[in-house]
Amino acid sequence: VNLASRTEALCKKYGTRILITSFTKKAMGDVADEIFTIRLVDTVTVRGKSQSCSIYEVIDGDRDDVKMLKRRIMQRYLEGVDFFSAEKYKPAARCFRDCLKIFPGDKPSQLYIEKCT
Repeated sequence: VNLASRTEALCKKYGTRILITSFTKKAMGDVADEIFTIRLVDTVTVRGKSQSCSIYEVIDGDRDDVKMLKRRIMQRYLEGVDFFSAEKYKPAARCFRDCLKIFPGDKPSQLYIEKCT
């Protein structure tokens, strides 16, 4: 419950409605990606925990117009995450800027751009 509470508090930082941890996603198995639209948001160390964990946004919890925009940017967003993970910050930033051209309110893309600079 403690980790869930702290994860919930991260929703505001990332501008999301529903976040889950990698532990939750793993417990859901393949069903997670088959039933829900989920994207990696960040890897964080939650206060009170020593181990970092990935956090994911469940896009299905958004309004229909927001879901549509997030689905439109998904491929480019995932490319940006891959570049970022490979420490290729310039192409990652380009991907996230492309996302913001389509959906200017995408907070995870904004935060990744800040991390890239």
